[in-house]
Amino acid sequence: MIRRIFLLFWILGLVLIASSVRGWDTEDHEIFDLVSALESAEGKSMTFYKFLNVSKSATLNEINKAARKLSLSIHPDKHPGNKTIEAKFSRLGLITAILRDEEKRKRYNFFHDNGVPRWKGTGYMYSRWQPGLGFAVSFVLLVATLMQYGAQHVTHRSEITRIQRFQSAAKQAAIKKSSEKSARKKVKISISKSLSDEPEGKGDENEAAIPKSRQERRRMQQVTGSKVDKPVNPGWIDMVVEGDDVWIVADDGSELPLVESAAAEPSFQRTFIPVLIKRVLGISSPVDNASSKTESSTSQDVTESEQITTTTNNNNNSEPSSKPKNRAKGNKSKNN
Repeated sequence: MIRRIFLLFWILGLVLIASSVRGWDTEDHEIFDLVSALESAEGKSMTFYKFLNVSKSATLNEINKAARKLSLSIHPDKHPGNKTIEAKFSRLGLITAILRDEEKRKRYNFFHDNGVPRWKGTGYMYSRWQPGLGFAVSFVLLVATLMQYGAQHVTHRSEITRIQRFQSAAKQAAIKKSSEKSARKKVKISISKSLSDEPEGKGDENEAAIPKSRQERRRMQQVTGSKVDKPVNPGWIDMVVEGDDVWIVADDGSELPLVESAAAEPSFQRTFIPVLIKRVLGISSPVDNASSKTESSTSQDVTESEQITTTTNNNNNSEPSSKPKNRAKGNKSKNN
């Protein structure tokens, strides 16, 4: 969700930049470039009308006469090999074409009165340098990596907040259970209440009625007449509190310390580009090795638990068959 929000803002920014760049079209950029070249060659105060030596209100005939007169004096044939004259003659043709066109002349008059923009931003940059596919892909990957790194920071802060809430809930439950702070106390914490801002005691009363032990499930089965399965996620966890230290009790009875350092810290090594490079080169990170070890140990624990469950079921199934035999032996002894 966070990545989608970052991506949405990034796309919105690109759209705004593109819309601002497209505020000037190709004809406007042509005028800007020509004004810049004319001022660099003739001076900052030079305009199209001064270049032709006519007024701003000059008619089309006056512009044509002035352009014809100037072209005769600066024609390249009269100045062979002079690059400056050639560039000036070329600018004369462009300026005359703009002033002869009614629409282009209106645009130039607007910039003449209000000033020509000096902004050399994305529009001019892309008109002189067009990035290739490689640059575009690299830029997108870089932005995605930075966004992913920012998402890691947000996730890290949220994990620390969750740990702090669980620690606070466990310590509050331990204080209610016993006033001795140094004593070791085992408490049961509601996950939903710990993650919410709702105070203890105002939650759903049905949460306490969930059958958790085997005896409670058997009693519920006798009352309802239907099988009551063991709840997969009852919404409660066992925790141990001793002073300021808090542990989580795992399913196998082991105690795992609940500390803020357990939250995964943001790292560039876990972003898109480094992970992709490691996969291509076949390099495994310490995090991957640790996760593989955890998965193997978890699979072993599951196998052992399945074996224990199978043995328990076999023992339970053998008990009913042994009782009739004992009763039969007892009847025979009475008859004798």
